[in-house]
Amino acid sequence: MDWKTFDTPITETGDTLIGPWRTPLQMLAAQEYDAHASLHDDSAAQKLGFQGGTIEGPTHFSQFAPLCEHLWGRAWFETGCISAHYRNPSFAGEEVQAIVTKPAAEQNQVNIRMAKRDGTEARLWGRIARLRRWFSV
Repeated sequence: MDWKTFDTPITETGDTLIGPWRTPLQMLAAQEYDAHASLHDDSAAQKLGFQGGTIEGPTHFSQFAPLCEHLWGRAWFETGCISAHYRNPSFAGEEVQAIVTKPAAEQNQVNIRMAKRDGTEARLWGRIARLRRWFSV
């Protein structure tokens, strides 16, 4: 039996999987750390020169789950992980799209990126999604 969690439209090209355009919501606007606001809060982010509070990483990561499940099935949820460096923040109201390169045969690691509608790379750079190998002793 095939195991599929998501009913997400995925565009498949020669070497990439592309998710749908999404407009993430800002879910951490009221978050505080030790009585100070985070970068996800509009006023705190604007004091640092940003146009507003940034969309949090896990929200973007969730856009990769359907693509990685498409590649690796249930194993993605059992042993998968994402590693990313952030470059360009995205903000509430901006459309973003997750893109994953297809792995070569027997490869368990791929490059991922997030693009804004205007073509700008959004947040993720030097990034990978991969399956970890677990060993029992």
